[in-house]
Amino acid sequence: MAKKHVYRENDHVRIVVPKLFLRCGYPYDIVKEGEQIGETFAEDIVALIDKMDPQPYSPTQVQYDKPKPGSLFYPVQVQEVPFLPAGLQGMSVDWRDLCSRFARIIARRRGFGGDERAIFTEDRPDMAGRECTVVRKFVRKTGRRFGPSSYQSYEGEWDYDSGGLANEQTHVILECYPVWNDHLLHFTDELFRIEAANVAPVTSATDG
Repeated sequence: MAKKHVYRENDHVRIVVPKLFLRCGYPYDIVKEGEQIGETFAEDIVALIDKMDPQPYSPTQVQYDKPKPGSLFYPVQVQEVPFLPAGLQGMSVDWRDLCSRFARIIARRRGFGGDERAIFTEDRPDMAGRECTVVRKFVRKTGRRFGPSSYQSYEGEWDYDSGGLANEQTHVILECYPVWNDHLLHFTDELFRIEAANVAPVTSATDG
């Protein structure tokens, strides 16, 4: 069996199978569903908040181009978020957290959509053959989830299994930047992730 290549930071690789890594987990996508809940049930959620807090304190938000007299700090500028309901501007982090928690509750009610923990990818044929540089790497596990259990042996002894993943497999995920004309583009929106099994080494960071 051929030895697997060990990728390191700053290695230069070529994409062989253009399937970009999106996430690793169970079928129910908590992040995506949280966003959907925020869009679909915004009015209902705001109505519930208003019912719990009918007279909220809403001081006028003032934005300054310069610090207040005698202040060493600029006040935080509240930027409007398109999807955020009126009256909750400036609370985007809280809103996302609230919708995410709703999604988590639903995920547990639905058993996370199934027991199979898998890698989810996006097909990007336009990236086939593209060369990129490894920024970092991390590991994810896949398999079929099984819960904790206890049992008694023929000798009458009790044992306990804490649960885990059956048919567990380990996947190395690379976080990369594309290389254009041999120049590394340092832009956040260019950063992508791909499984190490879907790339081939071009040069190693350890090459002289």
